[in-house]
Amino acid sequence: MYTELDPDILIMDMSMPGIGGLEALRRILVRYNKARVIMFSMHENVTLAVQSMSAGAAAYLAKSGDADDIVKAIRQVMEGKSYLSSEMAQRIALQSVSGSEDPIQRLTVREFEVFRLLAEGHPLEYIAETLNLGHKTVANYQTMLKQKLGFHSSVELVRLAIKYNVIKSH
Repeated sequence: MYTELDPDILIMDMSMPGIGGLEALRRILVRYNKARVIMFSMHENVTLAVQSMSAGAAAYLAKSGDADDIVKAIRQVMEGKSYLSSEMAQRIALQSVSGSEDPIQRLTVREFEVFRLLAEGHPLEYIAETLNLGHKTVANYQTMLKQKLGFHSSVELVRLAIKYNVIKSH
């Protein structure tokens, strides 16, 4: 679809069903490295903003933000620049200065996607198929995530994901 439309800018929802926004972003940028993507999210979440920008998004916008932010973001991205709302940029800076770093921010984009899918309760087979990875590779990611984030059970993983707004509690 991207090839057919050849957009100047792609505005994409972060919370896509299935593969998720970050994996979709990664796949688009692998095939179309010049793509300019603005991630649009219902989450005012520093972690997701940092993960999006690290994955190659040109901008990250919360749906609850000011409508002017959309116009500003599009203009900045069209000029080849990145964009974060001033509020989000300030939150990222304050978190960085305060030393209260979110451990989820240390994850690579691929690690984050595996973490998110595990936290949503998906089995390893589903994650492997969704992310085009081998079953053993996903199992290795799971082991590495346990070590990197310090959780020992699925319950602890879900609690961590809820705490840092990777998933919502029901």
